[in-house]
Amino acid sequence: MHSVLNMRLFLVFIFLALFLGSCSPKETSASPVSLSVDELILLLSEETEQLTIYNFWATWCTPCLKEMPDFERFSKEHPEVKLIFVSLDRKSVWDSKVPQVIEELGIKSQVFLIEPETDLNWRYRVSEKWKLMSIPVTLMIEGDKRLFFDAPLNYRDLGIAQLQLQKTLSNTSIFEKK
Repeated sequence: MHSVLNMRLFLVFIFLALFLGSCSPKETSASPVSLSVDELILLLSEETEQLTIYNFWATWCTPCLKEMPDFERFSKEHPEVKLIFVSLDRKSVWDSKVPQVIEELGIKSQVFLIEPETDLNWRYRVSEKWKLMSIPVTLMIEGDKRLFFDAPLNYRDLGIAQLQLQKTLSNTSIFEKK
């Protein structure tokens, strides 16, 4: 009788530990999700009142890897901001190099895997300001307002950009290259 009761208590304890563990803040790396370019464009076209930052990167891009921890820190310290990393890596490294880099950099935010189309004009659908096919590139969206950056950003830059987006309601950026 005691062994059955003990077993039930043990199973209840295990269930609660697993359940409560899954309800705690996420401390593991995000599982990347693959999207088509069309699915990404649809996502970018949705208006949201929450500031959303899309950072386009790749595992072979040193400036991208350097700025990603600043983005992650900014997102963690500003819970009102939604951060999405968009990997432009080849499909052949989606299951190897991408998860490795995400883990090494301590990325907890959502990661999308996009296999760019051979026609590089898809980038104009992200932003007409994306002139050169270079990365890192960052797109900040809040409501119908957008800021586009075609240069690496740091933590301070993100804070200034957030203020600019929220105060000026402008589609221009103090960071854009002339």
